[in-house]
Amino acid sequence: MKPTIVSIENVDTTSQRITWKSEFSASGYEVFYKEKDNNYSLLGSVKKKTSFNAKNLISGEKYFYRIRAYIEV
Repeated sequence: MKPTIVSIENVDTTSQRITWKSEFSASGYEVFYKEKDNNYSLLGSVKKKTSFNAKNLISGEKYFYRIRAYIEV
């Protein structure tokens, strides 16, 4: 499942809040960012929430995010 990002807001110079549409059956979500080598690295995960605060970012850099929903069995 691939949720759709609806907004990315600057919280301060080194943090952003990423918000996405929920997936009906998701237990939680993993948040990834794209690195310079075009690979994605895990930033963190949340259960049942549809937002995540990315912290310790480098001021002035552009960040690309991907959200992955998961289901716990």
